[in-house]
Amino acid sequence: EKGDIVGAMEIFSDNSNKQRILEEMEALKSEVYLDQLTGIGNRKYAEMNMARFTSEYLAQGTTLGVIIADIDHFKQFNDTYGHDLGDKVLRAAARSIANGIRKFDIAARWGGEEFIVLVPNVTRERLTEIAERVRMLVEHSWLDHEGRVLKVTISAGATLVAPDEHIPDALKRADKL
Repeated sequence: EKGDIVGAMEIFSDNSNKQRILEEMEALKSEVYLDQLTGIGNRKYAEMNMARFTSEYLAQGTTLGVIIADIDHFKQFNDTYGHDLGDKVLRAAARSIANGIRKFDIAARWGGEEFIVLVPNVTRERLTEIAERVRMLVEHSWLDHEGRVLKVTISAGATLVAPDEHIPDALKRADKL
């Protein structure tokens, strides 16, 4: 009658099924968006982020940079040392690229030995610095193969997406650079 609390009730429910479903969804998301060999984003992940960045870029008027990078002489690695070493080269390059970008940039394997980096809200000068840092990180990495040190290099082109341009056109331009 006085409004004093004289007891409480707590209800428990089993949410282990929900938790399992959430964990499975996260695993599926990784399978869909991550390149299984390199552990970075795959082409689908890059394309999804291109769409997101494009809408933000157009809506807010910010800049968007793209970097396209190819592993130099990749076929030679495969032909000389085999596909297992080629896979190691891809993983090493991907790791170096991912370590050379800002935390909100997107690195993905575009296909074969080609990688893409999406760099939102960046100046031309800063985009050049990021592309050069990525190139140098790959160049200074190496693989130890049967007692031999093997060096890997990449060639990279970078450009800003022009305000009236579609991203595929900017990608072509970056690839030519």
